[in-house]
Amino acid sequence: MIVPVFAPRVPASRPAVRAPRTPPSPARPPAAPKAAKAHVIRHTVSVAPHRRRPLNAPLVLIVIVVLVSAGTAIAFAR
Repeated sequence: MIVPVFAPRVPASRPAVRAPRTPPSPARPPAAPKAAKAHVIRHTVSVAPHRRRPLNAPLVLIVIVVLVSAGTAIAFAR
């Protein structure tokens, strides 16, 4: 039996024909960016009550009396 030296060539299959390219659709203009909502809590400005003569407060008067008496005691102790 004689074996052929070269195998017979198999015809190459052709690739499928592509559909013609369509031109790209015109690009839409970029959309304007949406304003992001800031996570901010809006506070109303409250007006502090007006304090009349803050040095007349009882605690301030007591502190002044204690300081004066302590200073007097230190002064007479020397």
